[in-house]
Amino acid sequence: MSEVSQDRRVAAPPHRWAREERGRTPAERIDGLADGADPRIGAPSLRAHGVTLLADRRSPDGARIGHLAVGPGGVTVVALHDLPGAVRVRRRGGRVRRPVEHLMVAGRDRCTLIEDLAAQLVAVRAVLARVPDVDVRGALCLPRVTGLPVFGQLAVRGMVVDAPLGVVRLAERRGPLTADAIDAIVDLLAARLPAVG
Repeated sequence: MSEVSQDRRVAAPPHRWAREERGRTPAERIDGLADGADPRIGAPSLRAHGVTLLADRRSPDGARIGHLAVGPGGVTVVALHDLPGAVRVRRRGGRVRRPVEHLMVAGRDRCTLIEDLAAQLVAVRAVLARVPDVDVRGALCLPRVTGLPVFGQLAVRGMVVDAPLGVVRLAERRGPLTADAIDAIVDLLAARLPAVG
């Protein structure tokens, strides 16, 4: 009997994408989605669906805008935050006071993320005020949270809260904008919202 027959369990090497993801920032991960390079979710390329992505922009009041996805369905303002934990929406008020929604991640109130995204939406809508029929929506992308609905999307104050695949689907929504209209909107946003740095 040889010693070779002993049961040796060797951990399988991590998948190639797992090794690549470790060193990437959240912003680089969503930029990878734009290239269709994130195999975890099999996201189709945003560009293949006529969506152009602008990253790291500065609003006229100095606030940073993470990502702008411009596609046939309009403009999607994406705020990406790498927060772990369970996500839920708590609603307070109702009978006497107006109901207010609070975003909770890992038991902590994260309403400031929604308020920052709302301010970014105001800035983008101000830039696009003279462009007719452009739908502008906000999305909070949280790649590491748990507790997101399997069917549908979580929304807080009219803004979507979802994982990267749900945000990509929102950005790829169908709409009336032609390729020329998308290019004109991208040029306008790039001129009025300069790149950071």
